[in-house]
Amino acid sequence: MHENLTRRDIIKTILVTSATSIIGGKTWAAKAISEVTANAIDPNVGTARILLSSFTALNNNGGSVRLGSSSISGGFPLGLFYPITINRLSATDYVALDSQCLHEGCVVGALSGGVNGHMTCPCHGSTYTARGVCVGGPAPVGQVLRNYPTTLEGGILKIDVADQGFNTVMTQALNGTETRLELRWDSFASVEYEVRYRPNFATEAVKVNFSSTLSGSFTTTFVTGNDTLASDVAARRAYVPATDGIYQVAIRLRSV
Repeated sequence: MHENLTRRDIIKTILVTSATSIIGGKTWAAKAISEVTANAIDPNVGTARILLSSFTALNNNGGSVRLGSSSISGGFPLGLFYPITINRLSATDYVALDSQCLHEGCVVGALSGGVNGHMTCPCHGSTYTARGVCVGGPAPVGQVLRNYPTTLEGGILKIDVADQGFNTVMTQALNGTETRLELRWDSFASVEYEVRYRPNFATEAVKVNFSSTLSGSFTTTFVTGNDTLASDVAARRAYVPATDGIYQVAIRLRSV
C-alpha cells in the first residue's frame, strides 16, 4: 500500500455518505461514497448482504461457503482481506467467521462433515468447530475465530464486517460532449473491485459494467486494485453514465 497509508489510517479517516453497502448474487459491496447525502455511519464497520439462495451449499444445515475478494496462494490471501466463511447451522442460525487461522494465519477451509463437522487449516492441521472454536492444535485449543455479527432478513444474511472501509471520490468528466461520472478510490493490491448502481435508497444495488478509460465503452466488469490512493495519479478509475441515482465502488466477493 502507499507508504503513508495503512488500513487503520483508512478506517480512521473515511467518512461514508452511503447508508449501507448492498450485495446481490455472489458479490458484496463494501462501503462507498456517493453524491447522495445521508447520515455518516461507523467507519469501522461495513455491511455485507448475502443472498442466501445464490449459494447452493447454504440451502441445507451444515452447509458452508468461503467468500473472498482475492485468490489464495500458499495458504494465504493474495489481497489484504481474509475470506469470510459462512456456516449454516439451522434455517435461522448462520455463523460468519474470519478465516484467518489462530496459529500462523493461513486460510482455514470451509466446514465439512455437517453441523458437527470441522473446519481445517491446510497448513498445519488446526481444526475448528462450525462456530469457530479451536478443538485441535497447533492453534490454541479453546480460542475462537473472529465472529462477525449477522442478521437474517427475508432470505438475505446481513453481516457487519469490520475493517473493510475505503475512500471513494466521484467527479464529473467530459468525453467530448458526453458527460460521464469518474469514480476514483483507495485500492488494495490483488483485491477485485466492481461498480454497483441503484436509482434510490429504496432499491437494491446491482452490478453494472463500466469503462476504465474516459472514452471507452461500458464493458468492464471488474478491476484489480493497485495500492494507490484516490488522489494519486495512478489511482484506479471507473467511468459510468451520468445517470441519476447512486453509484458505489464495491469489493467483489466470490467463492475461493
